[in-house]
Amino acid sequence: MAAFRAGRFEAALKEFEPLAAGGDALAQLHLGMMYEQGSGVPRDSALAVSWFRRAAERGNAAAQRNLGVMYATGRGVRQDYAQALEWYRKAAEQGHAAAQFNVGALYAKGSGVPQDYAQALAWYRRSADQGYAAAQSAIGKLYAEGLGVPQDYGQALAWYRKAAEQNDAGAQNNLGVFFAGGFSVPQDYAQAAAWYKKAADQGQADALYNLATLYAQGQGVPKDSQQAMALYRRAAEKGQVAALALLVAPKNDQPPAGGVAAAPPAAPPPPAPAAKAPEEAPRPPEPVKEAAEAPAQEEERAEPPSLLGKWICAGTAALGDGTRSRAIEDSFEFVDDDHVIVSSNEVSGTYALRGSRFTLKLPAVAVAAEGRLDFVDADTFHQVTDAPSKDGRVVHRDYRCTRD
Repeated sequence: MAAFRAGRFEAALKEFEPLAAGGDALAQLHLGMMYEQGSGVPRDSALAVSWFRRAAERGNAAAQRNLGVMYATGRGVRQDYAQALEWYRKAAEQGHAAAQFNVGALYAKGSGVPQDYAQALAWYRRSADQGYAAAQSAIGKLYAEGLGVPQDYGQALAWYRKAAEQNDAGAQNNLGVFFAGGFSVPQDYAQAAAWYKKAADQGQADALYNLATLYAQGQGVPKDSQQAMALYRRAAEKGQVAALALLVAPKNDQPPAGGVAAAPPAAPPPPAPAAKAPEEAPRPPEPVKEAAEAPAQEEERAEPPSLLGKWICAGTAALGDGTRSRAIEDSFEFVDDDHVIVSSNEVSGTYALRGSRFTLKLPAVAVAAEGRLDFVDADTFHQVTDAPSKDGRVVHRDYRCTRD
């Protein structure tokens, strides 16, 4: 194992292969991670699934959880949330904190099971009680929004703080929102700025926007329009919708006070919802220090099946208020896992993909459009895009896409 931890993957491969062939579950787990990450071997998600399955069937909790990730994200196997839940649960019942969180996230979303916030909370608590930050943040969200529990900002604040103190960027942003809005704490813009900065330093898009707003208004920090604009641009580059809208709005428009939050407090009028957990999904497994397992991510940003090649997309486009609806047809060519060229009579540009979310660079208005891809199966996806038009209004495009 020393060679693997030191990053000497060729030596690790020579060590693991005979052990894995002999049925050693830990070696099988490590081989699975090496193939999923392309560490010392060509990246091969299907082979990674094979090794994870062998280790999982021998009862290795980390492999069970990783196999669940592969089913949830559709890597190396057809996406199947029911199978993901089955493998997550096997690991969770062995006390695996990341898997307990993943089970909770599936119940919260209703993926593979009927949506059940009470079950989500129960599994989140088991994970959070082991100190798992994503679960702590997810519990904060449930209390903040009153999902399966009475709405309780004091409880939300406490759970967000637990996660924030473990450097969870989404929870740090949410703490900032609570301080900016005075929800369950005295209003304190300096504290809000401090928490936003911690999250912004990690690249958290909502925190970048919220910190920019404080600089724009001189709340908790010296007023600095240049710093505000720089932060708004960074947020927009990450697809933060409010920042995108602000950059195409008339110059006299002002951002809202408070912040973009994970939960809407009841009164006074809240910041707009944004979110951290559990709106994200598992990335592919990655090696960690001793346990050699993948870090859990939230369950709602599942990565799509392979997109490479040409797609034909047909649907409708309309203004955000539903007017001026018209039929449209675009061609998409996915050139790699991160970019797709789009061509049509109305829009052309390059999508930058982030899992099932994407940003479309629009040269006509020099900003980006936010959208999502929802897969029906490996050969069909449903795409929704909200893009600013030249006059600043939102154009809603709704496509169904099939392989050419």
